[in-house]
Amino acid sequence: MYALITTMDKRPPGLRAAEWRNLLRAAWFHAMRMWFRFVLPKHFTHRGATEYGYQERSVLHTRKKLRKFGHTYPNVFTGKLRAEVLANATDIRATAKGVRGYLHGPKYLWQYRKNYSQPDKAKELTAVSDADREFIAEVMDKYIARQLRRAGIRDVGAGHAVPA
Repeated sequence: MYALITTMDKRPPGLRAAEWRNLLRAAWFHAMRMWFRFVLPKHFTHRGATEYGYQERSVLHTRKKLRKFGHTYPNVFTGKLRAEVLANATDIRATAKGVRGYLHGPKYLWQYRKNYSQPDKAKELTAVSDADREFIAEVMDKYIARQLRRAGIRDVGAGHAVPA
């Protein structure tokens, strides 16, 4: 499963189309690395469960988890899923138009649910909130501005200047 976010406008004057595509590809790659580093771990917290609207777990499941493992973290039972997903969160494929980050975890992550009372773990782990979208946009804007400054481009057209 993957998380996908896409957006972007026109290239600034003074930058060739190929350079702009390469810059966007690098910005998307950087943004997904930041998503893996800062956003993905939130999916295993109580705050993340609230922010992303996870399906409510049964009382029996929660009690069993608390008694057996001493916690009630969402998307964590034994900790195998969290450990594998966070350790292998490096498969990123970026283009100038967007990015896909592939999550590698135990096979039960991608298996179909037996019934709708079971949570859709893949959907929960790839959920993106409005705050996450803003974070990714900010990361990309800063990255692009930094790269344009390094290239010596200050004016990006339409009266917008690259922040110093």
